[in-house]
Parts: sequence; C-alpha cells; structure tokens
Amino acid sequence: MRRSLLVLAVTLAPSVAAAQAFGFEFGFDPDLFGGPSVTVTAGSQVLTVTPGAPNGLVDVAGPNVPLLGQYAVIGPVAGLVPGDGFVPLVFTFLHPVASITFGFGDAGQDDDTPARIAAFDAADHALGLWDTPYPAGYGGGATRSFTFAGAGAKYFVLSSPSGNPNSIYWEVLDSAPAVTTPEPPSAALAAVGLVGLVAVRRARRDSR
Repeated sequence: MRRSLLVLAVTLAPSVAAAQAFGFEFGFDPDLFGGPSVTVTAGSQVLTVTPGAPNGLVDVAGPNVPLLGQYAVIGPVAGLVPGDGFVPLVFTFLHPVASITFGFGDAGQDDDTPARIAAFDAADHALGLWDTPYPAGYGGGATRSFTFAGAGAKYFVLSSPSGNPNSIYWEVLDSAPAVTTPEPPSAALAAVGLVGLVAVRRARRDSR
C-alpha cells in the first residue's frame, strides 16, 4: 500500500526540466547568416528566434565580447534606414520559462544604450519591460536575469531604442522551464486510483 501511494505521489508531483543555455554555436557561415529565423533545441526545450524583418540573424560576436561565444544572434543587417534603431528580435520558447539569463553586447565602439527586454506570457500579456545601459566603449558584454511566477514567460522582445541599428548580439546564458503540473484529467484519474487503493486495503482488512 505504501509503495502504491509513493508511486501515485510521484505521478502527481510537478515535473521540472533541467536548465538550458542557448548559445547558437552550431557553425553557421557568418557571411551567409542563418535565414529569416533560427531554431535551437536543448533537451525538451526549443527556442525560436525571429527578426523584425526577414534579413537574416546569425553573426559572429567575435573575441571583442568575451561573454558571448563565436556566434550570437543579431538584428537584421540589410534593408534598414540608418537611424531607425534596432529592429526587435523575438525569442519564443516552446515551454514557458520560470527563469532566464540573457547575455548581450558588442565591441563597445558605439552607443547601444539601452538594451531593452520585454517579456510576455502565452496569452500575450506583458510581464514587464526592462532597460539595461550599454554605453559606448563598453565591450565586455552584460547580463540580465529574470524570474517569473505562475505559468512563466513564453516569449521576449529584444531591442535597442538607440539610434545605432543592429549592433547588439544576444544569447541565453541560462534558462529553466516553468514548473508543469499534470493535466486535470490525469490528476483526476490518479485521485480515483488512490481512492480505489484505499478501498481495497480496507476491504482486505475487514475480511480478516
């Protein structure tokens, strides 16, 4: 009986996936870029990055941003009028995240401040908007971490409202999916099974 109850308790317990990073280190030719969107898989989590215009995404962050790897995603490179500002990137997760740490930066030779991150849930409700200063001459990169309660954040819009377009590289240094719980029908079925086990146990006890 105790073993059966333990099995049911494990069945009903929330499932938590391992933390995941998304560094885009998959060998794209920086001269060809990656197309209008990029999809990266890590375990059961999938991240899709889409630009504000279909001009390509992947570029080399280079050794001037030690925080980032060789590759990172950057905004569209072509088709923009100078001074229009950074075209937003959208980072969309298959499973909403409870926590996330972004890494971003460039060579620090121009003014990219601020780096702007906006978070939304699966119902398109805004969860917050945060600006991080990234002034000219700051080439080491920066990080920004967030945690979200409840169902978590489904997607993020990353941008820079400065007058210098397409100059911030982005990566996800760490993320953790939101805690998932059993679907209501599954939970109800498990509860019925538990009641049945208790009834069988009592019946056996009474028949002795």
